[in-house]
Amino acid sequence: MTVSEFAILADAIKTYYPKENMLPTKEAMALWYDALKDIDYKSAERGLKRYVMLNKFPPAISDIRENAIGGAEINELSEMEAWAKISKAIGNANYHADEEFAKLPVVLQKVVGRPANLREWAMLDSEVVHSVIQSNVIKTYRIVAKRAREENRMPESLRMKTGLEEEKMAAFPQREYDMIELKKQLYGGGQPE
Repeated sequence: MTVSEFAILADAIKTYYPKENMLPTKEAMALWYDALKDIDYKSAERGLKRYVMLNKFPPAISDIRENAIGGAEINELSEMEAWAKISKAIGNANYHADEEFAKLPVVLQKVVGRPANLREWAMLDSEVVHSVIQSNVIKTYRIVAKRAREENRMPESLRMKTGLEEEKMAAFPQREYDMIELKKQLYGGGQPE
């Protein structure tokens, strides 16, 4: 959204809520613009209209973002659709875990974690897979999908920062063996002082 388009949106907000002291200063306008500039004007306008139709109080930035981007969440899988895709991948994972993992959508790859998990689940008893593993996958999917929705509502600049933080965290060793190897590399085989 351009600055001039945001000015039109800000005028609309002030018109919808004339009794409120919305965006009274240039600083307020600049802050709101910075938080909304990554959304295209038509989506922001549609989000504001959607909000106005349902709320008698003026919107916060998050209200406009949520209503503007809300339509982008239509493609999200239901919990059972997500489980069906992962279950199918588990069925073929004994010998093709890497390929099955690669076929999964990114959000489901985050749920599964790594191809070896598919392989390990494929070796479990079917009853365990369709009860315990299914339950854990669905719980994890809820969390990952919620995080993806929240991240989708954030400005691109913040998404990039949180993405970098996740990459840094993913780079940390996950197993004790890796920690021992890391200590050897860092301290030349000795223990830290």
